[in-house]
Amino acid sequence: MAEAAFNCLVASAFAMAFTLPVGRLLLAAAFVLLCVSSYRRQRAPELTGVMWLSIAFFLVSVISTMQGVDPGGTWSKLRKLLWYIIGIYTYASVINSSWRLGLVLNSFSAGAGVLAVWTLITKPIAALNASREGGAFFDTLRDSASMTDAQRLVVGILVTLAAVVICRKLGRRCLVWVAVLVLQALALLITFKRGSWICLVLVIGVLLAIKANWRYLAGLAAAVLLLALLPPVRGRLADLRSEFNSDRGGRLTMWFEIAPVLSRQNPWFGVGWRAVTEEMMVAIAPHVERNRNHLHSNIAEIIVETGWIGFAVYAAWMVKALWDSASFYMGVRRKSEEEAFASLAILAALCALLINGLIEFNFADGELVLVYSMLMGCAVAGVERLEFRPLGVRLQVH
Repeated sequence: MAEAAFNCLVASAFAMAFTLPVGRLLLAAAFVLLCVSSYRRQRAPELTGVMWLSIAFFLVSVISTMQGVDPGGTWSKLRKLLWYIIGIYTYASVINSSWRLGLVLNSFSAGAGVLAVWTLITKPIAALNASREGGAFFDTLRDSASMTDAQRLVVGILVTLAAVVICRKLGRRCLVWVAVLVLQALALLITFKRGSWICLVLVIGVLLAIKANWRYLAGLAAAVLLLALLPPVRGRLADLRSEFNSDRGGRLTMWFEIAPVLSRQNPWFGVGWRAVTEEMMVAIAPHVERNRNHLHSNIAEIIVETGWIGFAVYAAWMVKALWDSASFYMGVRRKSEEEAFASLAILAALCALLINGLIEFNFADGELVLVYSMLMGCAVAGVERLEFRPLGVRLQVH
């Protein structure tokens, strides 16, 4: 049963990079098999700090929804939070060796490669068809891209980059991973999602400053400047000046006009999980962007929907997750460079999602819930369960 649970988890890590339903189904199967295995062995669940905090946030969200503005209409949306509990527990429990960790990370990298190929094929074709009908090619390419896919590609790039480095450290051929990395980077580029671009460049820049010399950092800067010369990229970056203009009803309007009003109405437990609606926002700021039911920020959304109590639990949860990821890295960095890069990729990917979450509400995105859970669960496994402590045990990347 335990081996079958791990196989389902590996398949889930692969599938969730490009298809949510299959990823969820396989994760649920892994969770059920794990529970059956634990029952047969008469082993009680072992819950760590991140697990307890995820459960606490779920309970606070239940209370917020029960006393919120529309409990009947948003009750079903609480189910998405259960995937955090299921995912973190399953990854943390099933990954019990460095080899298993490597296989899970490789599976997600391969899945993100599938997502990249799909993006590179379907999005340009759709944009080309639209341009034949009078639409603008690059505008259609931008509008058809998914913010969710862009963030999954960011995580895929960071994990695949670690696989490339690890293969080089072990003296193995890495042409396949290099090809996957290039495809992922190209796919991310044509999504034209500026927040994902900036987060990736920022995180990779920090990694290069930590683990490499100035020449790699200079190379990254040169690549960024070269891409910025491309007219479509330059146009997207130039639009940043108007993105944060409060007169346009965008993020500044949501963060500094709408969120404070909604928070004052329900300060402690908020309006209820996923209870913010376009009508609520328009009533406060009529010029706000249309067709929005969120506030474009994890922090603003959680304060409004679960109150300051919910935000306190969320903040403790994320700090603990980052602490576990950093502890995993610090625990292995002097023992094995291969393990160090794998753990650093987990930390970097989690940081990238959280940084992106400052300007995008990605915490309740179904696809990214699974990615968050994988990263947190792997970090917990690294701190609590992995057999990396004896010197000489190395992460195997195939």
